[in-house]
Amino acid sequence: MEQEKKPWVSFCMSTYKRPVFLKQTLNSILRQTFTDFEIIVSDNDPENSADAVVKEIGDPRIKYFSNGVNLGMIGSFNKSIERSSADYIIMITDDDPVYPFMLQTLYGLSNSYPRFGVYHGACDVIYETVEMAEACRGKVGVNSCLANMPIGDVRIYSKDQFPLIFFKNEISNYLLWSACIVKKKILIEIGGIPDYGTPFMGDLAFTVLTCSFEGVVFINTSLGAQVVHGKNYGYVQNDNFAGYYRTADGFYGWVSERLSARKDWPLIQTQMKNFIGRWMVGYGLSLRKYLKKNNEPVKGLNDIVNKIFEIPYLTNWKWKFYIGAYFPRIFEFLIKIKIFFKKSAINKIG
Repeated sequence: MEQEKKPWVSFCMSTYKRPVFLKQTLNSILRQTFTDFEIIVSDNDPENSADAVVKEIGDPRIKYFSNGVNLGMIGSFNKSIERSSADYIIMITDDDPVYPFMLQTLYGLSNSYPRFGVYHGACDVIYETVEMAEACRGKVGVNSCLANMPIGDVRIYSKDQFPLIFFKNEISNYLLWSACIVKKKILIEIGGIPDYGTPFMGDLAFTVLTCSFEGVVFINTSLGAQVVHGKNYGYVQNDNFAGYYRTADGFYGWVSERLSARKDWPLIQTQMKNFIGRWMVGYGLSLRKYLKKNNEPVKGLNDIVNKIFEIPYLTNWKWKFYIGAYFPRIFEFLIKIKIFFKKSAINKIG
């Protein structure tokens, strides 16, 4: 019996009781101009609500699996990786669309620049409401996360270069994991999607680790988008912000365990601490702004923030958070100054 040919790439998805989002995202994948792929749907709903969506679409490239129980987002993602058959993986949530030319672009990169572990594009972020946009210092609708380089430019970063460039935010405002392909063997090597008790910053840990194994080829073209609609951004805090608190030590520990043997680890470690500090401040401020905007109590958040900035390497970030919280105009002014000098430095180098 002839063995079934395995696809070039597997989209690995987790879903839980969001049939409308799921259908939209599956259809965005099926519009790809490059068609050699499979979609692994791991359903966290014990009632198998995603099964009806998959059957309605009826495309044999979509392979449905019920987890039986709710494994959580990370556990379900890792089950999708286990169930995949391709050599390349794309991690994708059930609510983030990809653009029709994404796979064709990444396939072309992999042929033009072989032997790298990751092929990555830029992305957009789409804020659906005024509250989401204002909390994240964006605008309603599409916000570009293109890098500060000509559109369509291709840049190559070796495994030695990538961690520092990433932690210094020198590539792009945001690298979305559904806008890249990763060798499956690398994901297995790093232990799958980072699982340190919370999904926060898991995608960022995924990015820095996968790209630090065999390097990455990056093209400055938006290949997909993250849709921010509130329910996927931590505003529904059923754990009273405990996940936000666990993020700092969780991210730090997961990445340290896998990169600390490198010769340049002391420098990476310093930049990673700054990266985490910036993220904890920015995310905390966006949460606070959203809560205030909707007249919701901020005491629970304030209590967690105080605990976060007691972590030794984050104590120096406390004052930045409080300037942003209580003197937002000064904070925004300082950010604009920093961006101005950063762009000036880049232009001089260019």
